Formats: sequence, structure tokens, C-alpha cells
Amino acid sequence: MFTAFNEKLFWIINGAHAPLLDPLMHLISFTAYSVPAAIIAIAAFRMYGGSGWRNVALLAAAMLLAGGIVHAVKQNVAVDRPLTRFAAKNPAEKTVVHAPYEQLYHGSFPSGHTQTAFSVAALMALLFRRHRVWWFSWAALVGISRVYLGSHFPVDALAGACIGAAVSAGTFYGFMAKGWIAPPQRRSAFFLWE
Repeated sequence: MFTAFNEKLFWIINGAHAPLLDPLMHLISFTAYSVPAAIIAIAAFRMYGGSGWRNVALLAAAMLLAGGIVHAVKQNVAVDRPLTRFAAKNPAEKTVVHAPYEQLYHGSFPSGHTQTAFSVAALMALLFRRHRVWWFSWAALVGISRVYLGSHFPVDALAGACIGAAVSAGTFYGFMAKGWIAPPQRRSAFFLWE
């Protein structure tokens, strides 16, 4: 039942393609490669007034650890990408996955791009407590873009999001427990738009 829902949701997102959306989704997806995401995060550190080496070390530790976990899971849980899955499932039918930029076939679970985006979003929310809705909206759009571009199933993006956010939170609280970073000033747990 879950597999059927996962596939149905994939077709809803992937099937909503349009010529103008393709490059936008590709750009959103590109922002979650490790180097662009790190550049975006470091630029945000400067904007928020927290560009010290400890925050950069925290970012590097969280991204490397979460990326390592995603890589290990991909190597040990062999899940085919949508292009392979649907070609094998319906070879005689005209099941066409919309994959305009990358033709990826293996290593679908979990999504590394989504993990990277949620790693950055969680750190921004924990460190600075500002613009959390915007950071998590960007990260969610990255996950959607990976499905839209035919690279992942929705469950791959969800798993990447969980790994990225959980590892960043764990790394953040680990650094704080060691005294390597100071606790952020908190106005309110519900003050999303600060």
C-alpha cells in the first residue's frame, strides 16, 4: 500500500511538468549540491552576523556526517531510480518519467540533495532562529524538485530530509554541549518570522 502511494505521489509531482518549470526546478535542485549549499549557508552566516569559524566547523561537520550516512545507506540499500523502476515494471507501456536533465538509474534512496538542503535549513533555524519558514520552504522545494526532475521518489526525499535535519540537530546540540558554540538567543519557540 505504501509503495502504491509513493508511486502515485511521484506521478502527481513528476507529471506536473511544464517547459517554464523545468529550468526553475533544475536551479532549485542545483542549490542543494554540497558546494552551492555551503556557499549559501556561509553567506547567510555573514548576513546574520555569525560567520565565525565555529559555525563554519559546525556546518562542515553536519554536512559531512549527514552526507556520509546518506552515502552509506545508498550503498547498502539498493533502490532503483524512477527511470529504472518504471522501465522494468511496465516495459510494454508508455510510462514516461520526465527527467529533462539527469538520466539517473540507481541509488535512489535516500535523496542526497534533500539531505543537504535540510541540513542547512535545520542549522539556520537552530543557530539564528530567523527566517525558519523560508529556510525550510527552500529545503522542501529541493525535495519536490528531485521528484519533479525524475531523480527520486517522494519517500527518498522524505528520508533525506529526516537524515539532514536530525544529523544537523544532533551535531548542533553536540557542539553546544562541548561549549564549542553558544546557545542562540531565543525570543519565542513559535516566533517563525523573526
